Amino acid sequence: MALAIAEADTVSSKFFDPKAKQQVYEASSLLKLLQAREGGIVGGTSIQWPVRYKKLARGGSTGARTSIKFQSVQTRTGADISMAYYSYDTMIHWDERRENMGKPKIMDLLGDRSTELGEEFADDLATDIYATNANGLGVTGLDDIVSSSVTYAGIAVADAAAWAAIQDTTTTRLTLYGPTSLMYAIDQATFGSLTPTHIVTTRNLLSRIRALLHPLTRYESDETARKVGIRSVIFEDTTCVSDPFCTASALYGLDLKNLRLVVDPDFDPDISKWGTLDQIGYQHAWKKVLSWVGNMQCRCRKTQFKFTLLDYAV
Repeated sequence: MALAIAEADTVSSKFFDPKAKQQVYEASSLLKLLQAREGGIVGGTSIQWPVRYKKLARGGSTGARTSIKFQSVQTRTGADISMAYYSYDTMIHWDERRENMGKPKIMDLLGDRSTELGEEFADDLATDIYATNANGLGVTGLDDIVSSSVTYAGIAVADAAAWAAIQDTTTTRLTLYGPTSLMYAIDQATFGSLTPTHIVTTRNLLSRIRALLHPLTRYESDETARKVGIRSVIFEDTTCVSDPFCTASALYGLDLKNLRLVVDPDFDPDISKWGTLDQIGYQHAWKKVLSWVGNMQCRCRKTQFKFTLLDYAV
């Protein structure tokens, strides 16, 4: 009968690298950029702000003695969005706590589960930012905000023509200049001094932008992007970044001066301490909860644009 444990395993132990390298969660470039900007709000059932959605259209050239007929014109309305609530939990069992102690402990399981909790939340939030809010509970995504037809914040485009983003659903080839180009979309989404500040797209399409820019040798790095660890390239004063969460074939031109992630600072996020689960029958087990409250707020839709059908290979 062969021995169960060889001599080498008896006299020597393995060398364990205590650092766990997670390989399932990627970081969202857009989420990093949004979180780098202020957007705190405390309390309240929802977020409401005034919107001037049409011209006054009262006045013009006239005769010196022409009688004026006074008329009241309603040019303002209120935009309103509800706050979205996110909750995540993790736990550690009695045997895991006992085994992850002393000399046999290779890595801090409690600490890594806390880190994992935050990564799971960030992954979900970034996914929802690029999605349509199907269940009505998550944050309002870019599909709804950057649209030329979808009602957002209670204001329908049919009632307020100025409350519409620029949307291209037919262009397949990404070009820098000319009709249906990136520069054309930026120009279409420019309103006074306001203009898209960032281009956010897929890695393939950002590579396409880099390839198109290569003859122009115009490579720079945006300071804000640098601070949050994002590689970027500048096109016509607009920062271009890739995001692994960006929808395939999509490219967004976003005015981050008027698009922000509004959060409740008390839940941005709130991560509880480890607490006992004895009361629900898990003896000596611990639990931890992460809670977040916030939503996406766009003050000006007309300075946002998107392409939805770009083909990297074309």
